[in-house]
Amino acid sequence: MLRFLTKNPWFYEQLGRLCELAYQASQIACQASRNFRELSDLSARLEDLEAGADELTGQFIRKVDETFVTPMDKEDLETLCLSIDGIIEALRGTVLRMQLYKLSQPHPQMGELADLLVQTVGPLKEMVGCLGDGRSKRSRAIELGKIVHAHEKQADLVFRKAIADLLNQETAQPLTVVKWKEIYECMEEAIDRANFSGLHIDRLVLKYA
Repeated sequence: MLRFLTKNPWFYEQLGRLCELAYQASQIACQASRNFRELSDLSARLEDLEAGADELTGQFIRKVDETFVTPMDKEDLETLCLSIDGIIEALRGTVLRMQLYKLSQPHPQMGELADLLVQTVGPLKEMVGCLGDGRSKRSRAIELGKIVHAHEKQADLVFRKAIADLLNQETAQPLTVVKWKEIYECMEEAIDRANFSGLHIDRLVLKYA
């Protein structure tokens, strides 16, 4: 089969670079979750990072479209690229809301959720590397996928508790509750996209090994 004889490393290298940008974005969001005094600077850094990720994503999609024979189905490559880019987009929205809503201090569970975000995004770069190595790294990719999914499940529990605490806090201002709910939902979306990326890589490792 011609597809298996075509191991263009460029695609895997670019996906790895995008995963690294997603990891950097998760670290910035984690800092922002605990340090509101630096929100303006952190938001600007994340905006620059998102611009770089968008440029890389555009180059990747164009290369996929222009290449006659790709290492795997074009739709699989594009889906993975866009899902990883979506992590950065969601985190940009998270930190931007923190900045614009002018909240006085971090919410108690935000730091815990941000830690789980970093742990969920972290393994993706190594998982992408497993794609280029085929069967030899299949078990490692599956192992990392389980780690990603475990962190996502834990993040779900933290997210639900945070929302419950917000809604059940009788002294909280309604507008403040709405603002924090939006921020939590944006960060939860980033974690969900990271988990989707991990699941997609798992599927591709099995499909093309």
